[in-house]
Amino acid sequence: MIIGPSHVVRWERLKDFFGINDQFYGHGSLPIWHERVKSYSQVAHPFIMVGDFRFGNAYLVTNNPKDMCSIKKEFFDLETDRRAFDVSMKSLGGLNRHDIRLVFWCLFIREYKNRNSGKYTVDGNYNHPVWNLRFVECRR
Repeated sequence: MIIGPSHVVRWERLKDFFGINDQFYGHGSLPIWHERVKSYSQVAHPFIMVGDFRFGNAYLVTNNPKDMCSIKKEFFDLETDRRAFDVSMKSLGGLNRHDIRLVFWCLFIREYKNRNSGKYTVDGNYNHPVWNLRFVECRR
Protein backbone atom coordinates (compact mmCIF):
# COMPACT_ATOMS: atom_id res chain seq x y z
CA MET A 1 0.00 0.00 0.00
CA ILE A 2 1.35 3.40 -1.03
CA ILE A 3 -0.24 6.29 0.88
CA GLY A 4 0.17 10.03 0.62
CA PRO A 5 -0.84 13.37 -0.87
CA SER A 6 -1.07 14.42 -4.53
CA HIS A 7 2.37 12.97 -5.33
CA VAL A 8 0.87 9.53 -4.74
CA VAL A 9 -2.11 10.38 -6.94
CA ARG A 10 0.37 11.09 -9.74
CA TRP A 11 2.39 7.93 -9.04
CA GLU A 12 -0.75 5.82 -9.30
CA ARG A 13 -1.24 7.03 -12.86
CA LEU A 14 2.20 5.57 -13.70
CA LYS A 15 1.93 2.28 -11.83
CA ASP A 16 1.46 0.21 -15.00
CA PHE A 17 4.41 1.94 -16.67
CA PHE A 18 6.69 1.07 -13.75
CA GLY A 19 5.12 -2.34 -13.11
CA ILE A 20 3.97 -1.51 -9.58
CA ASN A 21 1.44 -3.95 -8.18
CA ASP A 22 0.79 -2.18 -4.89
CA GLN A 23 -2.52 -0.55 -4.02
CA PHE A 24 -2.55 3.24 -3.72
CA TYR A 25 -4.37 5.75 -1.59
CA GLY A 26 -3.57 9.28 -2.64
CA HIS A 27 -5.46 12.46 -1.89
CA GLY A 28 -4.39 16.04 -2.50
CA SER A 29 -3.16 17.82 0.66
CA LEU A 30 -3.57 14.67 2.76
CA PRO A 31 -2.27 15.39 6.28
CA ILE A 32 -0.34 12.62 8.03
CA TRP A 33 -2.84 12.80 10.92
CA HIS A 34 -5.85 12.05 8.69
CA GLU A 35 -7.88 9.00 9.72
CA ARG A 36 -7.42 7.47 6.25
CA VAL A 37 -3.63 7.37 6.74
CA LYS A 38 -4.09 5.51 10.01
CA SER A 39 -6.63 3.15 8.45
CA TYR A 40 -4.74 2.35 5.24
CA SER A 41 -1.42 1.97 7.05
CA GLN A 42 -2.70 -1.10 8.94
CA VAL A 43 -1.55 -3.33 6.07
CA ALA A 44 1.87 -4.97 6.13
CA HIS A 45 4.77 -2.87 4.82
CA PRO A 46 2.98 0.37 3.95
CA PHE A 47 4.95 3.08 2.17
CA ILE A 48 3.87 6.55 3.28
CA MET A 49 4.88 9.75 1.58
CA VAL A 50 4.48 12.26 4.38
CA GLY A 51 2.98 15.47 3.05
CA ASP A 52 3.64 19.03 4.08
CA PHE A 53 3.02 19.46 7.79
CA ARG A 54 0.80 22.43 6.89
CA PHE A 55 -1.68 20.18 5.10
CA GLY A 56 -4.93 20.52 7.03
CA ASN A 57 -3.79 23.72 8.75
CA ALA A 58 -7.18 25.40 8.25
CA TYR A 59 -8.98 22.46 9.87
CA LEU A 60 -6.82 22.85 12.98
CA VAL A 61 -8.22 26.38 13.32
CA THR A 62 -11.79 26.05 12.00
CA ASN A 63 -12.65 22.41 12.82
CA ASN A 64 -14.58 22.47 9.54
CA PRO A 65 -14.35 19.00 7.92
CA LYS A 66 -14.14 20.68 4.49
CA ASP A 67 -10.76 22.12 5.56
CA MET A 68 -9.23 18.77 6.55
CA CYS A 69 -7.39 18.19 3.26
CA SER A 70 -6.50 21.75 2.43
CA ILE A 71 -3.70 24.20 3.01
CA LYS A 72 -4.54 27.87 3.43
CA LYS A 73 -2.05 30.73 3.42
CA GLU A 74 -4.10 32.80 5.84
CA PHE A 75 -3.16 30.25 8.50
CA PHE A 76 0.59 30.43 7.83
CA ASP A 77 1.72 31.69 11.20
CA LEU A 78 4.05 30.42 13.89
CA GLU A 79 1.27 29.32 16.26
CA THR A 80 -0.67 27.32 13.66
CA ASP A 81 2.55 25.91 12.18
CA ARG A 82 3.63 24.66 15.60
CA ARG A 83 0.23 23.14 16.23
CA ALA A 84 0.27 21.42 12.82
CA PHE A 85 3.77 20.10 13.51
CA ASP A 86 2.80 18.80 16.96
CA VAL A 87 -0.29 17.03 15.62
CA SER A 88 1.77 15.55 12.80
CA MET A 89 4.54 14.34 15.11
CA LYS A 90 1.98 12.73 17.40
CA SER A 91 0.48 10.89 14.42
CA LEU A 92 3.92 9.81 13.24
CA GLY A 93 4.53 8.40 16.71
CA GLY A 94 1.47 6.22 16.24
CA LEU A 95 2.95 4.92 12.99
CA ASN A 96 6.09 3.69 14.72
CA ARG A 97 6.27 0.13 13.40
CA HIS A 98 9.31 -1.61 11.98
CA ASP A 99 7.60 -2.32 8.65
CA ILE A 100 6.38 1.20 7.85
CA ARG A 101 8.48 3.11 5.35
CA LEU A 102 8.21 6.89 5.49
CA VAL A 103 9.51 9.46 3.03
CA PHE A 104 9.46 13.09 4.14
CA TRP A 105 9.43 14.40 0.59
CA CYS A 106 7.79 17.79 1.18
CA LEU A 107 10.01 18.55 4.16
CA PHE A 108 13.12 17.42 2.27
CA ILE A 109 12.33 19.67 -0.71
CA ARG A 110 11.39 22.64 1.49
CA GLU A 111 14.59 22.31 3.50
CA TYR A 112 16.70 21.90 0.36
CA LYS A 113 15.25 25.09 -1.13
CA ASN A 114 15.66 26.99 2.14
CA ARG A 115 19.27 25.87 2.56
CA ASN A 116 20.05 26.67 -1.06
CA SER A 117 18.75 30.22 -0.64
CA GLY A 118 20.33 30.70 2.81
CA LYS A 119 17.00 30.96 4.65
CA TYR A 120 17.03 30.03 8.34
CA THR A 121 20.82 29.68 8.24
CA VAL A 122 23.08 31.38 10.77
CA ASP A 123 26.84 30.81 10.75
CA GLY A 124 26.34 27.91 8.34
CA ASN A 125 23.81 26.16 10.59
CA TYR A 126 20.29 25.60 9.30
CA ASN A 127 17.47 25.83 11.84
CA HIS A 128 13.88 26.33 10.76
CA PRO A 129 11.78 27.75 13.63
CA VAL A 130 9.28 24.86 13.50
CA TRP A 131 10.32 21.83 11.44
CA ASN A 132 13.73 20.43 10.60
CA LEU A 133 14.27 17.22 8.65
CA ARG A 134 17.06 15.93 10.90
CA PHE A 135 14.89 16.38 14.01
CA VAL A 136 11.93 14.61 12.39
CA GLU A 137 14.02 11.70 11.13
CA CYS A 138 15.74 11.27 14.52
CA ARG A 139 12.38 11.22 16.34
CA ARG A 140 11.22 8.31 14.24
